[in-house]
Amino acid sequence: MPLQLNEIQKFANDCLDNFLDINDINTALYQININPAHIPQNNSQIEYIKGVVQYLDARGHFTEWLEKLVENGIVFAKEWHTRMTSRENLDIVENKPQTKKPYLDEHPVDWTRAEINQLRDLFISAYDQKLTAKELADSTGIVAGTFPIAENMRRTWYQLINEIAKQGKLRSMTEKAAEDVSIGSYQKRFQEMLSANPPISTLSSQKKADWWKEKNTSQKNSRIHFERLIAKRSRLFDIDLARQVAKVSRSVAKLNLQFENKNAYGTGFLIQPNLILTNYHNLKHEEYGCVLNVTAEFDYENIAVENPLVTKGKMDTIQGESKYDWAVFQLEKVTDRDPISLGTPFHIAKQDHVVVVQHPLGTPKKFALDPLSIQYVDEEKIQYLADTQQGSSGAPVFNIQMHLIALHHAEAEVDIEIGKSKETVWRNEGIHIDKVIDGLRTHNIPFNHRK
Repeated sequence: MPLQLNEIQKFANDCLDNFLDINDINTALYQININPAHIPQNNSQIEYIKGVVQYLDARGHFTEWLEKLVENGIVFAKEWHTRMTSRENLDIVENKPQTKKPYLDEHPVDWTRAEINQLRDLFISAYDQKLTAKELADSTGIVAGTFPIAENMRRTWYQLINEIAKQGKLRSMTEKAAEDVSIGSYQKRFQEMLSANPPISTLSSQKKADWWKEKNTSQKNSRIHFERLIAKRSRLFDIDLARQVAKVSRSVAKLNLQFENKNAYGTGFLIQPNLILTNYHNLKHEEYGCVLNVTAEFDYENIAVENPLVTKGKMDTIQGESKYDWAVFQLEKVTDRDPISLGTPFHIAKQDHVVVVQHPLGTPKKFALDPLSIQYVDEEKIQYLADTQQGSSGAPVFNIQMHLIALHHAEAEVDIEIGKSKETVWRNEGIHIDKVIDGLRTHNIPFNHRK
């Protein structure tokens, strides 16, 4: 049974009342082979202690750590150790082990599981027409007459997954997709999703319901998205933009992230030849803990690249700030790629265009070029409507001059009414690059500043 918040607070208070020193805390951590650097740091001693307890309790090491404190002569820890040992023994007696079914074999579908949501998004991206979705379902052996008819592909795939799981054929349909060479780069991701513990994207902290600052009425939504639709069809861009996108994309990498009990992925980019900037939650995750290994793939693209650049990160070099969700780490080798400069001399305003270079859903590199995209700007964040997907966390967000203006870190899907139909759109948020620049300067981290 996990510790309750009031128990964590009581333990932290006991530590202060008994003058437990930070060195004593860290010594016991090293004795159970846990590096204190993997635990989120905090200037407040009581908050650091609470963070240590939450970290250890989530991984089943709290009692082991208490035992080391007792061995090291910390008298008050003995009572806590006795209490925790008794509770663990009671849990063993009372709790019958429950084996959770693989997500592909569950019915009803558990939509709280990250794996099933990412599988749905893969199906939407790889089979984005009802005809191709139906062909896949038919090849799987779906019962005649049960293919769902919905107003858009997101709802179609949601209903189809529920129906095909009910018929016990979700694994079979995923296997069919994994064999389908016509879907290109998505084929590999479907193969990965067949594993017992498939790699998934890291997700930033859950946003509050009011996180989207632009308050859009239904009528305003229709106008905004109609204007954007027209702009996409009629606006011409200078060909030099394509060259600039191709150039900066060489410095953007897919990050393969290995946590203690989970493999995941994200996006990052060079700010020095051997230094990558990404999201803090990609490296120190609320649920998965601290990342153990990172591999950066710079040439993970649909077209094969001769001698692709792949290099590992040095985990003891991670620095960052959770408040503004940025972090950096060094690579094991210096690359020959140009680092991306941070900032822009131009004003950032609503209705500006944005370009986002990313690895959505862990797939090969893509970019979104989105007219009239920015909906809100303040000193800390920029919110925009460009298309992203899970796995895009840590992607660079540029203006139309290809100046870096934000670090992408959060997204939400929203159904809106346009005319008489419902459409799913993405609302995204990036950390204003000025806040990242301030943090890099505070930590004396080198970068190139575009003024």
